[in-house]
Amino acid sequence: MLEHASSSYLPGFLDLEQKIQAGSAEAHDNLQFLNTLSEPCRKIEQAEPAAIPGILPEVLNSVRVIWELSAHYNTPERMKGLLTKISNQIIKRCRAKINKDDMLEGDVEKCISDLEESINCCREWKSICLKQQRLIKKYSSRKNWDLDTDETIFAENEAFIQRCKDLLEICEGQLQFARKGAKQVMPVFGGTKGPEYTENLRELERTFAKHLQNIKNLDYDILDVKITKWHDDYGQYFKEQCKSLEIMYQNIIALAFKNVSTVSDAVEMLENFDSLAKRPLVRDYVHRKAAEMVYKLFKDEIKEVEETFDGHDKAGKGPPPMPFSHPQYGGLAIWARSLIVRIDTAKSAIEGLYFIPEHPHAKDALDSYTKLRTALDNFIANTCFTNWKNEIEQMDSQNIDSKLEVPVLIRAEHNQRDLPSSLSGNALFSKDKKNGLLESNFDSDLHKVMVEVAYWTKIQTLGFVTIPHNVSRLLQRKEQLRILRENVMLIVRDYNTIIYTVNEKEKSLFKEHLDALDRTVAPGMSGRHNWGSQADSFVFHCRSECLSVFKSVKEFQSNV
Repeated sequence: MLEHASSSYLPGFLDLEQKIQAGSAEAHDNLQFLNTLSEPCRKIEQAEPAAIPGILPEVLNSVRVIWELSAHYNTPERMKGLLTKISNQIIKRCRAKINKDDMLEGDVEKCISDLEESINCCREWKSICLKQQRLIKKYSSRKNWDLDTDETIFAENEAFIQRCKDLLEICEGQLQFARKGAKQVMPVFGGTKGPEYTENLRELERTFAKHLQNIKNLDYDILDVKITKWHDDYGQYFKEQCKSLEIMYQNIIALAFKNVSTVSDAVEMLENFDSLAKRPLVRDYVHRKAAEMVYKLFKDEIKEVEETFDGHDKAGKGPPPMPFSHPQYGGLAIWARSLIVRIDTAKSAIEGLYFIPEHPHAKDALDSYTKLRTALDNFIANTCFTNWKNEIEQMDSQNIDSKLEVPVLIRAEHNQRDLPSSLSGNALFSKDKKNGLLESNFDSDLHKVMVEVAYWTKIQTLGFVTIPHNVSRLLQRKEQLRILRENVMLIVRDYNTIIYTVNEKEKSLFKEHLDALDRTVAPGMSGRHNWGSQADSFVFHCRSECLSVFKSVKEFQSNV
């Protein structure tokens, strides 16, 4: 109609018609290619963040097809906008996965898992996208792809990753200071200072709760990276306060170890704090500085034992202090064994540090332990035992039997054996020169061997030594000889009590009684009863006779 009317609007109308038709064709073409993204993008919308990286190659292949084949949509500006929209869709899906209530009030560990899953998803998106862009740039027939150097595509993606890291720190604070993890309870700290450490940690918990309340009171979505107030509310306040709490936490740990004196207590303390350490800075302090304190205690223990062992025969100190009842060689071996038990106990505690990574001080400490343990083992086996073995090597079975075939009793004035030099000056062990007293005639060398054997038997069970056969037979008779020696000493006590009780005049009066008593004990001095015989009836008869004479003497003295 415009043509028939020769209207002046005809050229403008025809131009507009051509633009509309061209635009319609362009829209149809764009729709055709963008529809290839419909299905993979729908998968992203329904997928968990962990599954999204597996879908991305399909999405980016569609983007490549659009770049290569589309007649209108394959401009760098539109490709950038398309990739940005895909990035925003991934962020949206990750935000839907994260539950802020879990972080602030609920299951903190689940929130940590969701945040880490989202961070990994966003990182994978950037990595896969850049890799695909490099392939497009390298193999595409169109050579103007330059988006692989454009960081603005991932600006919001990077901001979201950082926001997730911020929220992870809040979650770690919940675990560290408020113990909101599953089955995470306050450990029991031993010692008198234990309640103080517990109260200090609870005070940190209350302080953290106050700081966390400020996060709970924020009136905006903390997952929205476009809201910049978060940097002030979190970065300048909450984060700085958490750093202060971490320093206070480290001070509590240092104070706890300052009051620990044994390796086992230090290991227990370290295990308690390791179970509580959740934030990287606190965990690093426990694994590095606190563990160093434990190993220092262990090395100090080794050094103290080493100085005790090395110094026992140096600088004129002589042998180490031991109970008088301990024999010379077996006592030394038992003393050395006590040092082994001491360092083994510390070593056993150190072996309980399975939860601590390899520590720089561990090797030196264990080398010192091994060196000292070897020295103590050699001292027992190659010094104490060898010296004792050399001393008794002349004592064969025949010699032992001959020492047992002597009378069980002897008159004090006939006993020529001298006291050991260590006892000669002791008034408690000085011999009474009064004639007529009885003494046990058990060979002192044999008794010394029996005591040594008893101690070396204990050492033998540990695998250090093997007792010679010639003295092991003596050990089989140990109990029999012990009973006989005690019974003989009862006779000696009863008889000597009578001799001490009567004076010279009373001896004449009771001469008949005393002579009868001497005849009763005479078999014990004549060899009829020796240490290898059965003497039960002899002991009973002697003690009965002694009791009878003693009663007679006391009855007389009470009536005088």
